[in-house]
Amino acid sequence: MGKFKDLKYERPDVKKVREDYLAAIAKLKAAKSYDEANAALLECSTILDHAMSHYTIASVRNTMNMKDEFYDGEMKFFNREIPKLMPLMKKGMAAALKSRFRPQLEEEYGKQYFKDAEVQQKLINMLVVLPSVKENNLSTEYSKTAAACSVEFMGETCNFYGLL
Repeated sequence: MGKFKDLKYERPDVKKVREDYLAAIAKLKAAKSYDEANAALLECSTILDHAMSHYTIASVRNTMNMKDEFYDGEMKFFNREIPKLMPLMKKGMAAALKSRFRPQLEEEYGKQYFKDAEVQQKLINMLVVLPSVKENNLSTEYSKTAAACSVEFMGETCNFYGLL
C-alpha cells in the first residue's frame, strides 16, 4: 500500500451502492448453497466497505485541512447520505439472520457477528435517520470550530487538536 496522500478519492454513487447492495441481498435470500450465501454476504460487505473507505479518506482529509472546501462539501454529502443507508443495511442484516445457512455462516464469521446484527435490527429505525443527519452535521461543525481555535504554546501556534 502506498502513502495516504496517494490514495484515490472518489465520491460513491449512492444510487449504485443501493442497487448493488439490494442485488446482493437478493442473492443471499436466493442462495441454494452455503457457498452462494457466503459469496453474497461477502458481496454485501464489500459494497459497503468500498463506500465507507471513500468516506474515511474524505473524513481524514477534511480533518487535516478543515478549510478545504472540496472535502467540506464531501463531508456534507456523507453526513446526509450515510444515515439514509441505514435501512438498507438493516435489510442486509435481516437477510443474513434469516438465511437457512446461518449456522454455517456463524461458524465462518462467529456468533458475535450475528449478535451484533440482532442488536442492529432493534436499533436501526427510520425515526433515527433525520436526527442522524443533523447529528453528523453538528459534529462536523464542532470539529471545524475546534480546529479554527489556536493559541501560542511553547513558541508554536497550535490548534485545539495540536494541544492534545
